[in-house]
Amino acid sequence: MIGRRGTQIGLVAVMAVAGIGFVVGIDDGVPRADIRYAERAPGTAEGGAGVRPATSYLDLRNQRPGANAGFRTSLEDLAAAAEPPDVPEGDLARRRALAQREERRAFNGAPPVIPHEADPVGSDACLSCHESSVRLADESAGGLPHPYYTNCQQCHVAESPLLEPVVLAASSFEGLAAPDGGDRAWEGAPPTIPHSTWMRGNCLSCHGPNGQVGIRTSHPERVNCLQCHAPSAELDQVDIGPQRFLSSAAGTN
Repeated sequence: MIGRRGTQIGLVAVMAVAGIGFVVGIDDGVPRADIRYAERAPGTAEGGAGVRPATSYLDLRNQRPGANAGFRTSLEDLAAAAEPPDVPEGDLARRRALAQREERRAFNGAPPVIPHEADPVGSDACLSCHESSVRLADESAGGLPHPYYTNCQQCHVAESPLLEPVVLAASSFEGLAAPDGGDRAWEGAPPTIPHSTWMRGNCLSCHGPNGQVGIRTSHPERVNCLQCHAPSAELDQVDIGPQRFLSSAAGTN
């Protein structure tokens, strides 16, 4: 019994020694490169130039190394700072702003065309610039003057620089002339609003700090524009006439 147990222990010992020898032999047989490093002071490189310390992974995500370190894709970074409201307006600047407004509308009061390429699906792309008024370089992107609607191109038609305008049918329609300014009760009084206020509830979309210089307000911090600037009774009210008034009172159409 003792002899059999001793034989088993001996076999285990032989197998263990053989395994260790196999591993050591393979490791010794791998060729190794003879690399010798020159002695140098820590924190320096050849030529004495400083070595940038290694950055931790926690700090690495907050850094922007490389050639594109200054590249930004946010509209907030591209937006130019609004000019101060006390920029001298002058009659020339006002007429220039009104002329640009007129050339983008089929007639006074019509929705303006889109002067650039536009995504025909949804309004997300439109809201990226027009949700609130911004200035990009020398261009002004007015904010929504009306409530939000899901399909901008239901009313605003995109211009195409590749297509010439085509007259589909002759028409004698002539729209109203664009207003040149509001009336004043006396010299120095606040002018009336020279256009209708329907679909134009947000005055700052055109007259705010990012609007055209010629029609920009000098007091954008005031909340209620209609407190001083009265709407036009002719543009905002409908003259139903005496005959229609009598028919409505009688309950007939």
